[in-house]
Amino acid sequence: MKVKDIISNSQWFPPRNFTGDTIPITVMIPNYNRGSSGLFEAAILSILSQTFKEFNLILIEDGSDDNSMEIVRKYMALDERVGCIYHPLNVGIPAISVYEAYIKTKSEYICLAQRAKWLSSVNQYRGTFMRFPNSIQSAYPLRPRVKITAVAPTISSGLPFHEA
Repeated sequence: MKVKDIISNSQWFPPRNFTGDTIPITVMIPNYNRGSSGLFEAAILSILSQTFKEFNLILIEDGSDDNSMEIVRKYMALDERVGCIYHPLNVGIPAISVYEAYIKTKSEYICLAQRAKWLSSVNQYRGTFMRFPNSIQSAYPLRPRVKITAVAPTISSGLPFHEA
């Protein structure tokens, strides 16, 4: 099966501030059935409460059968920076969902927040990336669009990025 066939039923709800112009950073959160645990909402809140505000948040809702879509609608209504890619049926392949979000955004940098994690500071990650442009970050890859690479979580010394 081709990727285009897998995502053919997906629906794109861009952030209300989405004009096609470049937003410096897009943060993406793939989700499947984490709404009822509170972890999905905690991740969203940690990102939206940043002091650095020049980013969009794309929630990738992968056919959850819990209250995840209610949470997505709530934050899309509350914050113009929040958008959603909705899959009526679970794709089950996070890489495809992330790729789909990647092609929708126009940001110079992308950041992937996976699982039950949250960001301490989007601006910190941006600053660190500017100092180490060829780095791979261990938990949340903030990478330039032209240099997307495969990133695997690693155990680190606690720094947000590591030199490659």
